[in-house]
Amino acid sequence: MVHVREIDAALRSIRTNVISAIDVETGKVNYGVISAQSAALKKWVDDFENMYVEEAKRKPIEANKIASEGRALLEEAWHAYEVLLDVELQAGEPPRPTKYETLPSGVVSGESRTEVLSLLRDLTNKFSKFRREAIKG
Repeated sequence: MVHVREIDAALRSIRTNVISAIDVETGKVNYGVISAQSAALKKWVDDFENMYVEEAKRKPIEANKIASEGRALLEEAWHAYEVLLDVELQAGEPPRPTKYETLPSGVVSGESRTEVLSLLRDLTNKFSKFRREAIKG
């Protein structure tokens, strides 16, 4: 089982790497970094699920709270993963037309960039709260 500190560090690393992969001025996204981070987030989701299920088994008195909050956080993590995959797909596409202009390859729409960054921020904050309040680790 992966320790909760490792899971926390991995999520923070994913968030930091995604932020650094996005050039705010140009909208260009480093496809290789985003691709690696989407794979890392998928692994994080798997590790998190295993961790909270094991924690619920170890603490039967708090099992309902851990399981319900863990499931809610797991749903948010999968949503963040789906949006990150969307950003990855957009970053890997050849140049494409948009409403008013043609986006060059590697450029992702501002809405997608903003959404993935806010989802990762929220996921990190909610995981920290889950760690403090539900599993107390």
